[in-house]
Amino acid sequence: MMRADSPRSQGQRLLNDSSTMKTVAVNIYCHLSVALLCLNVMFDLLFLGVPVFLLHKMRILPNRLYLSITSVIINWTTPIVFVMPLVFSGSRVFCNDIALLEETKRQNSLLLSNHGSRIDWMIGMFVGFSRRLTTRASERIRVGFVAEALIQFMPLVGWYRKLVCHDIFVWRSFLRDAPTIEANINDFHDANENRMLFLSPEGKHFGTPCIVDHSNILTA
Repeated sequence: MMRADSPRSQGQRLLNDSSTMKTVAVNIYCHLSVALLCLNVMFDLLFLGVPVFLLHKMRILPNRLYLSITSVIINWTTPIVFVMPLVFSGSRVFCNDIALLEETKRQNSLLLSNHGSRIDWMIGMFVGFSRRLTTRASERIRVGFVAEALIQFMPLVGWYRKLVCHDIFVWRSFLRDAPTIEANINDFHDANENRMLFLSPEGKHFGTPCIVDHSNILTA
């Protein structure tokens, strides 16, 4: 004898099916985004980044010009990284002191994050790149990162961060990392190239969803 499902059971089944379809769609989108990002990074690295890096290493391009050119390359590629994910996800960024943020974008600064999610670095890119914060105009600034040393060896993305972005890669040993950090910062100061340096002191993200506080911005 067959028994018809109750409206509640039918609703639950539809909800489960919808959740499964959403999960599949999100995974397809994520993999497609990563694939397109890798293709874009490969093009920028091979046709723009590597030639500029080699000219710099051969002392044909002085450090000031090298950092200036790579800033142009970074500003060209940055929207490709964060626009689609942030727009499609409906992400919003809250800041408790817009005036302070505008000030940090006019000079060298340090952006500290508690690294509560996988997109903290993307928020950092968005904050530095955006010329308009709410209804107020602001300057665009290059965003760099302090990252695990092993990341620089990752194909494409890691090489791009190393050769083009000139990020700071650390082994988590201050005695070993101090000269690297100092030399990197001096390169930018000597070239008078402003940079917002993104740093997550914890060095790892949490696996569970949480609200991320991106309001800790300090001037360096």
